[in-house]
Amino acid sequence: MHDPSDMWNDENAFYDDGEWITWTEIKSHLERLEFEARFPDIEADLVPIFQNLLSTAAENHGLTGRHLQVYGDLSEL
Repeated sequence: MHDPSDMWNDENAFYDDGEWITWTEIKSHLERLEFEARFPDIEADLVPIFQNLLSTAAENHGLTGRHLQVYGDLSEL
């Protein structure tokens, strides 16, 4: 079994309260806070679902020329 310090070190993370916290996690958290501040009425957890659904619908249309029946769901999200 690998020791956590094999992956995380002072260059890419810091150790606090018994666990390693990566700079990627911090950046992601800050981006989420900025997004929520910009759009205070949005449920941030739904954004990736919306983006995935929109991407899937666009990819399907590009491949088949047909629309998925998801526009109502997209507008609700």
